[in-house]
Amino acid sequence: MNLLLFTLTCTFLASLSIAIDLSDERLKNYPNIINLKGLHTIESNFKTPPSEKSISWYLNLYDSKDKSSKNEIKVTGCPLNSQICGLTEVKLPSSSKPILTELISFPSDLTFTFGEELNSSLVLKIPQITWGEKSLSAEIELICKTEGDDDSNYNFQFDESIDNLLKFKLESKNACKSSSSTPDDDKLKNPPNDQYDDSKGWGFFTWLFILFVLILASYIIGQAWINSNRIGGSHGFLEELIESILETFSKLPDFTREILGKFTGNGNRAGYSAV
Repeated sequence: MNLLLFTLTCTFLASLSIAIDLSDERLKNYPNIINLKGLHTIESNFKTPPSEKSISWYLNLYDSKDKSSKNEIKVTGCPLNSQICGLTEVKLPSSSKPILTELISFPSDLTFTFGEELNSSLVLKIPQITWGEKSLSAEIELICKTEGDDDSNYNFQFDESIDNLLKFKLESKNACKSSSSTPDDDKLKNPPNDQYDDSKGWGFFTWLFILFVLILASYIIGQAWINSNRIGGSHGFLEELIESILETFSKLPDFTREILGKFTGNGNRAGYSAV
């Protein structure tokens, strides 16, 4: 009776496990990722004379909003409540049935977290488990596949194992991020032409005007400084500066007309008189 109660309890807890739920609110920016639900498999075979070794990885992606989606892995040798399961089997010449030598299982009650998120990929991180004397963690990189038109086509592979970290890659067109953006984002990415042109800086005539003002100011200050040195004292410099400013601005109209006359050709020209 106690054994039956324990079995029913374990089964009930397994049914409550979340696993990698593709309906998670945190994945809302990936509108087609829901199509990746189901069991994904990798299998590698090696000749290890006199035996043969097979390494198989199983990844279950779950959709809690779909009643047909299964929150369990029904694979011989894998615990039922696994979300990631790895099996290593060895087949000897004298036996037709392979021997299970290694089992790695990440249970479905481990909640994934986000790792690095780029425009073309998203990393899901699975917390550590204890495997013998080691602690193992896993990362699943979902890569946006831009080539091909078949939405059901995907490439699942075991990438590498570094420092007790198991890394997987799942490449699919369904792993692409939504291209939609808010109007504010569009304004930041593509500013209007008039704003863009203004940000380049001042035009040629603006710089010409600034240069003219600087030359004029230098001329006035220089003239006042020379004249004040003849008189001496700061009071004399101030008076000379004011006098230079007034004198210079009084000559500006004649100077402007003379310059315009040279450019337009309307200035007085000396000519030869006929006898």
